[in-house]
Amino acid sequence: MASVKLEGIGKSYGDQEVVSDLDLEIADGEFVCLVGPSGCGKSTTLRMVAGLEEITRGDVYIGDRRVNLVAPRDRNVAMVFQSYALFPHMTVEANIAFGLKIRKLPEEERRRKIQWSLELMGLESLAGRMPRELSGGERQRVALGRALVLEPEVLLLDEPLSNLDAGLRSDMRTALKKLHLEVQRTILYVTHDQVEAMTLSDRVAVMSRGRLMQVGTPREVYRRPRNLFVATFIGNPSMNTVQVRPRDTKDGIVLDAGDFQLPLGEVPAGLVLPYLNQPVILGMRPEKIQVLEKPADDSLRAFVNVVEPLGAENILDVNVGDTNFKIKVAAGSGIKPGQPIPVRFDRESQHLFDHETGTSLLDSLQRPV
Repeated sequence: MASVKLEGIGKSYGDQEVVSDLDLEIADGEFVCLVGPSGCGKSTTLRMVAGLEEITRGDVYIGDRRVNLVAPRDRNVAMVFQSYALFPHMTVEANIAFGLKIRKLPEEERRRKIQWSLELMGLESLAGRMPRELSGGERQRVALGRALVLEPEVLLLDEPLSNLDAGLRSDMRTALKKLHLEVQRTILYVTHDQVEAMTLSDRVAVMSRGRLMQVGTPREVYRRPRNLFVATFIGNPSMNTVQVRPRDTKDGIVLDAGDFQLPLGEVPAGLVLPYLNQPVILGMRPEKIQVLEKPADDSLRAFVNVVEPLGAENILDVNVGDTNFKIKVAAGSGIKPGQPIPVRFDRESQHLFDHETGTSLLDSLQRPV
């Protein structure tokens, strides 16, 4: 195994910059997901680590070795693609054995490694089948087995589950998690699916427009987003946002949204004072808005537009004045469209962002997550 370090790497095609000054360190044996919308530069970053894309600037290290000019086959990495890339005329066993043949390993060692890979991926009974005879999940397991049999120091996965249906994706996420615990390889995984990123990784690296927006554990990026992009990208449904103006009143600082006001919660007043009477963005997770049985002094009146049943929970689309919010509630609440409901915003869960830069006002605080 080996660590991976990216120091100020960038990639440009002519005048178009697709990755900008990206710094990221991945520890030996760590599972890190690069996540972001399509076109954010995550796959290009992965391909630069693999050596399939030339680095415009910066340095890539695998272990202690700078690999900018090292050929892909000499980096001791393996890459699994979205398209599986299996040889259609070869059996499962032959596909897994291909890389070992190229390396000209002795027959006995080759057989041992192939058997280990087949058992690891649960493919023993499928060893003689052709790729066309396999399901999507089985093909992906063959692609993973072919990569792991080479015993790479680093495993690079480029959206490997995106071609699978929802049920298979869930099964493969579980399989990948177990696989990482067993083989303990350093893994850099690219996905646009935040569920994959949050459930699989030790740390998540969120990208937007070629830049790294935040790196942290799944809990950190969810509970303490550093900017508005991360706050709204991570989470399903997305974080609710509304423009407010902090105002100093006799009862303390309130956040004035026009249609309604909220008292400032656990955010230190000192962070908000420079923004008095100026627009800032208030963020609130859907599960942090509580539906009350009856109105209270600190509740607001909301009107339900739509109820989206999701099995164990429902998503309410509501309006408070002219402002739209999403709220998570338990299934069976009996709430119906058109119904007025009293809601309370959790004062301890307010997120405030600079209106111009999108930076979190809380970013400087070392609050527990």
